[in-house]
Amino acid sequence: MAQITRTYTDLDANFTVNPLTRDVAVKNDENAIRGALSNLINTNHYDRPFQPDLGCELRSLLFENLDPLTLILAQKVITNAIIKYEPRVVVTNVQVSSQQDNELDISIEYVIKNTQKPAIFTTTFSRVR
Repeated sequence: MAQITRTYTDLDANFTVNPLTRDVAVKNDENAIRGALSNLINTNHYDRPFQPDLGCELRSLLFENLDPLTLILAQKVITNAIIKYEPRVVVTNVQVSSQQDNELDISIEYVIKNTQKPAIFTTTFSRVR
């Protein structure tokens, strides 16, 4: 019996146009999930209408003293948000470190559910002002 694999697709957040179809470009599988993780990390609570608890609220942690306790709190906040709002992945590890003041280096290791393929998403989250 053949195993059915599911393809995950999302619209491109930049709304770029596909030159062949003249429609909005789409992202598939790993690229779609990376975009979703980036959006989830960069979203604060109350940023999305009708979903007030969506997001990580990491910006508020950038104004705290970046001690080990704050880094552990950031790690837990990110992990909980991904578990709650990104059902396409299984989080295996989240690491948060700080190289400079008011800047977080985030590394998320996860497994895509339909492929069982491990992947890593890394980003730097910094204060704008």
